[in-house]
Amino acid sequence: MAFIIYHKLAPDTFEIIYLASSKAQQRTGLMTGLFHEFLERVRKSTPGHLQIWLEVHERNLAAVLFYQKIGFLEGGKRANYYSDKSTALLYSLKI
Repeated sequence: MAFIIYHKLAPDTFEIIYLASSKAQQRTGLMTGLFHEFLERVRKSTPGHLQIWLEVHERNLAAVLFYQKIGFLEGGKRANYYSDKSTALLYSLKI
């Protein structure tokens, strides 16, 4: 129904590769709950401060709003990143 794929880049840095939920589960709070569970597990596995990075298509407004709601901040852009020449927005979250 929903999933998050990520990997650890450095002792204090994780990158989210992909996350998604089924259409039927969108706007139900499932991904928010899953994301908070993910954050809790990352905190327990990595003592001290850490950061999480991700990138999102500039036109994926639902994802942008979700990440901002969680607390991610935009830190940069990659112009012409996608095959349609659109920009990737770079987000990070420090916890």
